Amino acid sequence: MSGSYFPPYDRDGIDEAAIALQAIGGPIHVGDGLDADVDDPEMFGLDSFTASAVVSAVGRASIQDANGIFHFMVFGLQGQGQVSTLVVEADTLQNARGFIAKEVRNLELMRHLLRQKDAYLADTSAETYPCDLSAFGLGHWTIFAYRDPGQFALYEGSFGFFNAQYNQALSYIDFTLCPTGQEGSEARSWLRAVRIGHNETLLLGNVIDLARSHSGLRLWRRKPDQDKKGRR
Repeated sequence: MSGSYFPPYDRDGIDEAAIALQAIGGPIHVGDGLDADVDDPEMFGLDSFTASAVVSAVGRASIQDANGIFHFMVFGLQGQGQVSTLVVEADTLQNARGFIAKEVRNLELMRHLLRQKDAYLADTSAETYPCDLSAFGLGHWTIFAYRDPGQFALYEGSFGFFNAQYNQALSYIDFTLCPTGQEGSEARSWLRAVRIGHNETLLLGNVIDLARSHSGLRLWRRKPDQDKKGRR
């Protein structure tokens, strides 16, 4: 697979993952909690428009692009309903976004999307590519982004769909769809196919605008262990 190794430097010199973390008030660790507003509680198996979860894994993805390397954070979640993942991305603080998602375990849907992705990449003039997912109960979607080569490193905890040692560089690829007619900043939902190492998963969920003063994401960080204060 492509994307296993990067140049030893980032040409643009920007750590986008640090910007993304700044947008949510700083680093997140396993054991921290969050509340996220969702558009469709039923999709997540919830009985309200707020998903509450605890962080169970922390990872960092890096994608090589024309400007250098784009970095972003991925968090595993455990909590109410089917919420499983939070992705936080930002080029700048003004366009910071979160993606709160559940895993979709549907092999036929994954195979269909991989075929659509191949057709999208084969059409070198296409910036987007339509995908009819009505047969899977999802309606009409549009592929708007394919990212490769990439790397992923697990920092804390563990994710459900793959195993890794901490700080081990694994190959990373993703491609993302939005509902047709909601392209660009208008998108309220994403469907993202992810491959880390040899493992694949589908993530379906809502996009959260983190640049707003009152965004739909609220974090509850653990307090330091009181009995460890003053230790050397």
